[in-house]
Amino acid sequence: MDLVSEEGLRMDGRRPNELKRFHTRLSPIQSADGSAFLSQGNTQVLCLVYGPKQPTKKQGLLNVVFNIARFSHVGSKERLLELSQLIVQTFEPVILKHTFPKSQIDVYIQVLQTDGSILAAAINATSLALADAGIPMLDLVVGVSGGFGSGQALLDLNASEENLETPQLTIGYLPRSQKISSLHVLRLMLVGKQIASRAS
Repeated sequence: MDLVSEEGLRMDGRRPNELKRFHTRLSPIQSADGSAFLSQGNTQVLCLVYGPKQPTKKQGLLNVVFNIARFSHVGSKERLLELSQLIVQTFEPVILKHTFPKSQIDVYIQVLQTDGSILAAAINATSLALADAGIPMLDLVVGVSGGFGSGQALLDLNASEENLETPQLTIGYLPRSQKISSLHVLRLMLVGKQIASRAS
Protein backbone atom coordinates (compact mmCIF):
# COMPACT_ATOMS: atom_id res chain seq x y z
CA MET A 1 0.00 0.00 0.00
CA ASP A 2 1.38 3.40 -1.00
CA LEU A 3 1.74 5.81 1.92
CA VAL A 4 2.15 8.81 -0.40
CA SER A 5 -0.14 9.45 -3.36
CA GLU A 6 0.94 10.58 -6.81
CA GLU A 7 -0.07 14.10 -5.71
CA GLY A 8 2.47 13.89 -2.88
CA LEU A 9 -0.07 13.56 -0.08
CA ARG A 10 -0.34 11.04 2.74
CA MET A 11 -3.55 9.29 3.80
CA ASP A 12 -4.51 12.13 6.16
CA GLY A 13 -3.80 14.85 3.61
CA ARG A 14 -0.38 15.92 4.93
CA ARG A 15 2.79 16.08 2.91
CA PRO A 16 5.64 13.70 3.88
CA ASN A 17 7.52 16.36 5.90
CA GLU A 18 4.43 17.98 7.41
CA LEU A 19 3.68 17.70 11.15
CA LYS A 20 0.23 17.26 12.64
CA ARG A 21 -1.59 20.25 14.07
CA PHE A 22 -0.28 20.98 17.55
CA HIS A 23 -2.25 22.37 20.50
CA THR A 24 -1.20 22.72 24.14
CA ARG A 25 -2.69 23.96 27.39
CA LEU A 26 -0.63 24.52 30.55
CA SER A 27 -1.91 23.97 34.11
CA PRO A 28 -5.23 22.26 33.24
CA ILE A 29 -5.08 20.45 36.62
CA GLN A 30 -4.55 22.97 39.41
CA SER A 31 -3.99 20.34 42.13
CA ALA A 32 -0.76 19.14 40.44
CA ASP A 33 2.56 20.96 40.80
CA GLY A 34 2.71 21.06 37.03
CA SER A 35 0.43 19.82 34.26
CA ALA A 36 -0.02 20.01 30.52
CA PHE A 37 -2.58 18.89 27.97
CA LEU A 38 -1.31 18.31 24.46
CA SER A 39 -2.86 17.23 21.19
CA GLN A 40 -0.88 16.26 18.11
CA GLY A 41 -3.46 15.64 15.45
CA ASN A 42 -5.91 13.21 17.02
CA THR A 43 -3.43 11.97 19.65
CA GLN A 44 -4.22 13.55 23.02
CA VAL A 45 -2.06 13.34 26.15
CA LEU A 46 -2.45 14.70 29.69
CA CYS A 47 0.64 14.85 31.92
CA LEU A 48 0.72 15.62 35.66
CA VAL A 49 3.85 16.32 37.70
CA TYR A 50 4.18 16.17 41.50
CA GLY A 51 7.39 17.18 43.23
CA PRO A 52 10.23 17.45 43.89
CA LYS A 53 9.43 15.72 47.20
CA GLN A 54 10.88 13.27 49.66
CA PRO A 55 11.25 9.85 48.01
CA THR A 56 8.77 7.21 49.12
CA LYS A 57 11.08 4.35 48.20
CA LYS A 58 14.56 3.71 46.89
CA GLN A 59 14.50 4.51 43.19
CA GLY A 60 15.73 7.03 40.68
CA LEU A 61 14.81 10.69 40.45
CA LEU A 62 11.82 10.12 38.18
CA ASN A 63 8.87 7.87 38.93
CA VAL A 64 6.81 7.63 35.74
CA VAL A 65 3.38 6.02 35.42
CA PHE A 66 2.14 5.65 31.83
CA ASN A 67 -1.49 4.80 31.05
CA ILE A 68 -3.52 4.56 27.87
CA ALA A 69 -7.29 4.93 28.06
CA ARG A 70 -9.01 1.65 27.29
CA PHE A 71 -11.50 3.26 24.94
CA SER A 72 -8.57 4.79 23.08
CA HIS A 73 -6.18 1.87 22.76
CA VAL A 74 -5.42 -1.22 24.82
CA GLY A 75 -1.74 -1.33 25.66
CA SER A 76 -0.12 -4.35 27.30
CA LYS A 77 1.49 -3.96 30.72
CA GLU A 78 4.86 -4.66 29.11
CA ARG A 79 4.33 -1.88 26.54
CA LEU A 80 3.26 0.62 29.21
CA LEU A 81 6.32 -0.24 31.32
CA GLU A 82 8.54 0.19 28.27
CA LEU A 83 7.05 3.62 27.55
CA SER A 84 7.53 4.63 31.19
CA GLN A 85 11.20 3.65 31.05
CA LEU A 86 11.71 5.54 27.79
CA ILE A 87 10.35 8.71 29.41
CA VAL A 88 12.74 8.22 32.34
CA GLN A 89 15.69 7.69 29.99
CA THR A 90 14.73 10.80 28.01
CA PHE A 91 14.40 13.23 30.94
CA GLU A 92 16.75 12.11 33.71
CA PRO A 93 19.85 13.37 31.81
CA VAL A 94 18.09 16.70 31.16
CA ILE A 95 16.82 17.56 34.66
CA LEU A 96 19.30 19.48 36.83
CA LYS A 97 19.35 16.92 39.63
CA HIS A 98 21.90 18.76 41.78
CA THR A 99 19.33 21.46 42.58
CA PHE A 100 17.24 18.99 44.63
CA PRO A 101 19.36 15.99 45.70
CA LYS A 102 17.70 12.91 47.19
CA SER A 103 14.32 13.96 45.85
CA GLN A 104 11.64 12.29 43.75
CA ILE A 105 9.46 13.62 40.95
CA ASP A 106 6.28 11.74 40.09
CA VAL A 107 5.11 11.96 36.48
CA TYR A 108 1.70 10.62 35.46
CA ILE A 109 1.02 10.35 31.74
CA GLN A 110 -2.49 9.58 30.50
CA VAL A 111 -3.03 9.03 26.78
CA LEU A 112 -6.66 9.99 26.20
CA GLN A 113 -6.82 9.32 22.47
CA THR A 114 -4.38 7.77 20.04
CA ASP A 115 -3.62 8.33 16.38
CA GLY A 116 0.05 7.39 16.27
CA SER A 117 3.26 8.95 17.64
CA ILE A 118 2.28 8.24 21.26
CA LEU A 119 5.84 8.39 22.60
CA ALA A 120 6.62 11.67 20.82
CA ALA A 121 3.41 13.25 22.14
CA ALA A 122 4.17 11.98 25.66
CA ILE A 123 7.68 13.48 25.51
CA ASN A 124 6.25 16.86 24.50
CA ALA A 125 3.55 16.79 27.19
CA THR A 126 6.05 15.74 29.86
CA SER A 127 8.48 18.49 28.85
CA LEU A 128 5.74 21.12 29.19
CA ALA A 129 4.44 19.74 32.49
CA LEU A 130 7.93 19.68 34.04
CA ALA A 131 8.47 23.28 32.94
CA ASP A 132 5.05 24.21 34.35
CA ALA A 133 6.14 22.68 37.69
CA GLY A 134 9.27 24.82 37.67
CA ILE A 135 11.63 21.85 37.39
CA PRO A 136 15.02 23.18 36.19
CA MET A 137 16.20 21.51 32.98
CA LEU A 138 19.05 21.95 30.53
CA ASP A 139 16.47 22.50 27.81
CA LEU A 140 12.93 21.61 26.83
CA VAL A 141 12.80 18.23 25.12
CA VAL A 142 10.96 18.09 21.79
CA GLY A 143 9.65 14.72 20.63
CA VAL A 144 9.02 13.76 17.03
CA SER A 145 8.50 10.47 15.23
CA GLY A 146 9.60 9.52 11.76
CA GLY A 147 9.29 6.65 9.35
CA PHE A 148 9.91 5.56 5.81
CA GLY A 149 7.36 4.60 3.16
CA SER A 150 6.78 4.87 -0.56
CA GLY A 151 10.47 5.71 -0.93
CA GLN A 152 10.20 8.83 1.25
CA ALA A 153 10.89 9.90 4.81
CA LEU A 154 7.70 10.63 6.76
CA LEU A 155 7.41 12.90 9.82
CA ASP A 156 4.96 12.54 12.72
CA LEU A 157 3.41 9.18 11.87
CA ASN A 158 -0.29 8.54 12.31
CA ALA A 159 -1.81 5.25 13.46
CA SER A 160 -2.52 3.98 9.94
CA GLU A 161 1.11 4.49 8.93
CA GLU A 162 2.37 2.80 12.11
CA ASN A 163 0.05 -0.17 11.59
CA LEU A 164 1.60 -0.81 8.18
CA GLU A 165 4.83 -1.66 10.06
CA THR A 166 7.02 0.86 8.32
CA PRO A 167 10.51 1.50 9.73
CA GLN A 168 9.96 3.90 12.63
CA LEU A 169 11.91 5.94 15.16
CA THR A 170 11.18 8.54 17.83
CA ILE A 171 13.67 11.24 18.80
CA GLY A 172 13.87 13.41 21.90
CA TYR A 173 15.66 16.57 20.75
CA LEU A 174 17.17 19.47 22.71
CA PRO A 175 16.77 22.51 20.41
CA ARG A 176 19.04 24.93 22.28
CA SER A 177 22.06 22.62 22.40
CA GLN A 178 21.06 20.78 19.22
CA LYS A 179 21.62 17.43 20.91
CA ILE A 180 19.57 14.24 21.02
CA SER A 181 18.34 13.23 24.46
CA SER A 182 16.85 9.90 23.34
CA LEU A 183 16.48 7.77 20.25
CA HIS A 184 14.00 4.90 20.14
CA VAL A 185 14.02 2.69 17.05
CA LEU A 186 11.09 0.38 16.47
CA ARG A 187 12.08 -0.98 13.08
CA LEU A 188 15.10 -0.64 10.85
CA MET A 189 15.62 -0.95 7.11
CA LEU A 190 18.85 -2.49 5.90
CA VAL A 191 19.69 -3.03 2.22
CA GLY A 192 16.05 -2.62 1.27
CA LYS A 193 14.79 -5.10 3.86
CA GLN A 194 13.06 -4.40 7.15
CA ILE A 195 14.22 -6.11 10.31
CA ALA A 196 12.35 -6.14 13.60
CA SER A 197 14.16 -4.07 16.21
CA ARG A 198 13.50 -2.47 19.58
CA ALA A 199 16.29 -0.21 20.70
CA SER A 200 16.51 3.02 22.64
